[in-house]
Amino acid sequence: MAFITPGTLQVSPAAPTEGDILTFKFHAELDWQDTLPLFGFSTTFFILARKQGEVTWKEAGSWRCNNCFNTFGSEDRHALVTIPVDNMPIGTYEFLAIDYGIYMGKLPPYDSTKTATTRVTIKEYVDLTIPHMTIRVTQPDATISVDGVKRGTGSASINGIENQEVNIEVKLLGYLIYRTTQKFAAGTVAVPQITLVPCSAGTPNCYATPIDLPVDESDGECEGMNRGGGFDISCITDPQNTMYLYGAIGLVVVILLMGGKKK
Repeated sequence: MAFITPGTLQVSPAAPTEGDILTFKFHAELDWQDTLPLFGFSTTFFILARKQGEVTWKEAGSWRCNNCFNTFGSEDRHALVTIPVDNMPIGTYEFLAIDYGIYMGKLPPYDSTKTATTRVTIKEYVDLTIPHMTIRVTQPDATISVDGVKRGTGSASINGIENQEVNIEVKLLGYLIYRTTQKFAAGTVAVPQITLVPCSAGTPNCYATPIDLPVDESDGECEGMNRGGGFDISCITDPQNTMYLYGAIGLVVVILLMGGKKK
């Protein structure tokens, strides 16, 4: 059975951005107890990936190795393997090189003496010829809006025009709303990292409740003799209620009729 030589997994380019094709190279070996057949040895090697914070490995690429080890009678039981991987989104990943026999035969964690790993951060592609701005917030769940449009959570990258001013707003429940104005320049403008300040309800500019949601005030208003979906006798005394108006007019009419009878 073949296995990966630990510590040999390399990836290029060294600082990849979104859209780059990653090229993984590593050394594989054949167990010494295995005899190389006359027509060589075949297997499949895999590159597995998982994003930072995740526990499940996913297949990112593979390569079918036919006669990649030297044929019968050779002392050389090593192979140099190259596997391309593309379509990896922005993020930090751990990559693992593994042979078919180990990958299909066991569940993780995989034997670290027969696999190889590396960590890679894939960044956003930035065209340096276009004015660009990056925004980072200490709190990763904070919502970033630019000129009233949501542009990211925890971080955001936007393009613009040189000398263009934009309004930045950062919100997170339980923190003061942060607002600032920044101007694009030639190249990349990195807004100093923003750290939101905790606050409590009632504090000015505190995002303590979902202020973007409309407040339903209908529970306190009377509709006929109903308030908040149920019968309420006190609605007849509510000046904002039509029942109050009709009741008042009726009372005046009754008084006038009673006064006329006394004559």
